[in-house]
Amino acid sequence: MIRFPILLAGVSLACLPSLASAHTDLEKPVDEASQPPAQPEPGRRSGDAIVVLGRTIAGETVERAERYQARQIRDLFDADPSIDLAGGSRNGQRLFLRGVEGSNLNITVDGARQGQNLYNHRGGLQNIDPEILKRVEIQPGPSAADQGFGALGGAIRFETVDAQDRLLDGQRMGMFARASYGSAAESKRLALAAYGLISDEVGIIAYGTGTNFNDIRVGGGTRLPFSGGEDRTGLVKLSIRDLNDHSLRIGYERNDASGLNFMQRGDYPWQLQPEDFRARPPQDQSLTRDTATLRYGYNPENQLVDIQLNAYSNRNDFFAPNSNGERFISQVTGGDLRNVFGWAIGEAEASTSVGVEWVRDNGTALRSDRGAFYNRNETFGQFLQQRIKTDLFSLGAGVRRDGFTADYGERTTSGAVWSFNASGEIRPVEGFSLGVAWGEATRGAGNLPIHFARNVQPGLTFNGSATEDLRPERSSQVEASARVSGIELGDTGFVLSGDVTWFETHIKDAILYFQPGSGGLGGRPITNIFNWDETIRFKGWEAGLGIASQSFASNLRFSAVEIRDMPPEPQFIARTGAPRGDQLVWDNRAAIGDRLTFGYTLRVTGRLSEVPAGQIVYIPKPGFTLHDVHVNYRLPTKFDAQLELAVTNLTDVEFVTHSTLTQNGFGTQDPGRDVRLSLVMRY
Repeated sequence: MIRFPILLAGVSLACLPSLASAHTDLEKPVDEASQPPAQPEPGRRSGDAIVVLGRTIAGETVERAERYQARQIRDLFDADPSIDLAGGSRNGQRLFLRGVEGSNLNITVDGARQGQNLYNHRGGLQNIDPEILKRVEIQPGPSAADQGFGALGGAIRFETVDAQDRLLDGQRMGMFARASYGSAAESKRLALAAYGLISDEVGIIAYGTGTNFNDIRVGGGTRLPFSGGEDRTGLVKLSIRDLNDHSLRIGYERNDASGLNFMQRGDYPWQLQPEDFRARPPQDQSLTRDTATLRYGYNPENQLVDIQLNAYSNRNDFFAPNSNGERFISQVTGGDLRNVFGWAIGEAEASTSVGVEWVRDNGTALRSDRGAFYNRNETFGQFLQQRIKTDLFSLGAGVRRDGFTADYGERTTSGAVWSFNASGEIRPVEGFSLGVAWGEATRGAGNLPIHFARNVQPGLTFNGSATEDLRPERSSQVEASARVSGIELGDTGFVLSGDVTWFETHIKDAILYFQPGSGGLGGRPITNIFNWDETIRFKGWEAGLGIASQSFASNLRFSAVEIRDMPPEPQFIARTGAPRGDQLVWDNRAAIGDRLTFGYTLRVTGRLSEVPAGQIVYIPKPGFTLHDVHVNYRLPTKFDAQLELAVTNLTDVEFVTHSTLTQNGFGTQDPGRDVRLSLVMRY
């Protein structure tokens, strides 16, 4: 019941070893999603992944996204208790992984990094259309040296579909269409795709989706004013797989999220908005992401050669034309080049990954009455990662050196920092493992939004000095876990698995800034940028237990996290972390024959009774319980057609996610009951 996907073994890059993998249907065409569910590893998220300590887990969010007709990124992670999506409306959403805010994660789309925070009152999370995703890898623990810099609290990697992922065996071309409706925001959605093979190895896909939605209805019937908008996504991608040992993927994606939304109240409660809207009127605004990627690989029979090249351009553009033409742009350009040397010591399999990475992030702030401001962050890294695996144990160790430059306009800081990792796992009997992992991560620039960065003043000081440099931000993560997997329950056809993980993350030398004066923070000068003296601490534990067969899967997951010593000011704590009550998710799905699949998900969040001292944006909040159901029916038609029905928040609970910012006791609520209906056709 255990297998080792060779492809992911090359790219999961685990300094964290366990190579036991879940059963998966992700490598099959997406069109087979209507078939009975393959056996995921119970107690662990399903999907195509190597299960590792500090785990990299792929595909679980895509599978649920299909079942529950995910429309935006918040829908992807509903069933993962390790992840919170804060903010009721789209423009205020922030992502938290084990309590760590998304600005402190290494988040990529097809290998392209997300850029700087743009606007203070907008969450730093990019909009990503779940419709075009084939895989999501979530790694909340320590990172290997070859997994990139800046993963202070972990990493999330999104990967878009290839044409070959959509085609059935023997199929040369195909198409896909989805028309759907959601009741909570009266959303209307259309997705279209065409894909095919130019030759046996070369495929191309063109994908387009569009969603219009009105103001969000919360539990009980109230609607969030000015929370509606439009989402548009386009993807064109050429994919060459295994052409004389070469592979190549070239893609371009554009995502545009626009609407008439509050500016100053994007991430704060709408209830405090003046009733006449004159003081802080809603404004037309858009957030556009343009991502171009190139990924090349050469992997001949020679085990000493596995060359991988990744290059990208990622532009994020926030624009409010009627707010003095306010515009904030992050243009990220980067890439990495590596080779993985495979070798053996007796019966032990070993690999050595060596490479370099370069990333530049150019920030621009524009406003009609203030002119232009520019900043730049740049990192050049070199890395070496070693992995060794036997039937009994796995070991990993790596080192990384990152040279960085952070240009704040008036002053520049630079330097170089080393980071290390080590891990080990032992498998004394088949299906059982114990492991521990430790790793460091660094970043030369902090989370200063471009909105604020334009206010740096002549004579800017670092740590109160005109000559001292800033120290880079650093994190240290440690995990210990025990897991069982692939335990067959006699001749019943059921498989049992489970895991328990303890973790702790420390972030020190967080880069903050001093804004003297009064009034809105967006207009205050920045006179000093400094390192936070305290070490920010996140610790907790997670557990999972589940059972699965070919036609049924039931998974129970739990997560608890505590946070200490965060900076108390709202503009800092919002981009550092968020407390929450303990979370439990029980996810079930089953199939009857090859036409009908259905499922039920229970999501329980315990009361948030303890919040960090000295701050005002997180307050104690009640717990809440949510129920979700879905039914998918494959129609008996000539084409592959499927009717999908899902209901989230079935009992229409009014609630505020614990990680949502509050003010004066108010917080923006999350959606109430949402009835989602889709007709899907594939050819």
